[in-house]
Amino acid sequence: MITKLFLNRLELGCISNVLVCVLLATLYVGSLYVWRNIHGRDHPSTIKKRILSVFLMSFVSAVFVYVFADREYFGSDHTYWSLLGLRLSGIIPAVFLPLLLTMVLFLGPVSLHYSDGIYNKFFDFNLWIYCLTNVVWLRNHVIAPFFEEFTFRACMLPILVPCFEYKTSVILCPIFFGIAHLHLLNEKLAHGAKFKVAVLQS
Repeated sequence: MITKLFLNRLELGCISNVLVCVLLATLYVGSLYVWRNIHGRDHPSTIKKRILSVFLMSFVSAVFVYVFADREYFGSDHTYWSLLGLRLSGIIPAVFLPLLLTMVLFLGPVSLHYSDGIYNKFFDFNLWIYCLTNVVWLRNHVIAPFFEEFTFRACMLPILVPCFEYKTSVILCPIFFGIAHLHLLNEKLAHGAKFKVAVLQS
């Protein structure tokens, strides 16, 4: 059903919306490689440069929404900022429902940590100090998720929804996100990983 709707919409001229999102994903990944990289992806200097790249790319993504989103579709009650998800109305469910969903999703590993007694380490103050001062941890758990969500969800949905409606657009966004992660395949192969392992990890 969703595939049929997607193909029908493409025939109606919505391919431009898809191409805009492909361009946005390409620019996002490309911004990571504008720097001369003589170290691995986990080297602090590489991480800091890439943080700067995705920070600047977030402004480019916001401009894409301003230029390409069909604001007439959403109506006058939706401001430019609300299209990006930056609004106070509905902020409580927007914060707690995804948190609840994540808790349910990771209920298995959390239960195992509890039964194995590993959960105690999460209450270790020194561990949290180490994590919050470790640039690799910050990239993996804070910075990358935030900027990826902003570009691949907050900025792509306003472009896709006028053509594909909400359900199909919600499914399309992770596809662009997944395609963008193929650049990790090249990185892993360049650092000597076996092809099968690199494919699975990417």
